[in-house]
Amino acid sequence: MTTEFSFHKRWLYIAISHLLSCFVLLTMFYAVYLHRNESVWVGKNFYFLVSETEHLEAGAYDAQ
Repeated sequence: MTTEFSFHKRWLYIAISHLLSCFVLLTMFYAVYLHRNESVWVGKNFYFLVSETEHLEAGAYDAQ
């Protein structure tokens, strides 16, 4: 006859539920933080040069 330790299983379920609850709360706080951000127009244009080569020297030469 085997003994089942349900006490340890209960603590495991409680620990996992607390961990998941903290994850959900942190995710929600981060979503609120991101929602409060605003974009600001600075009046500048940024251009990115794209080259087909994978070599750094050739890419730097194209940028000049």
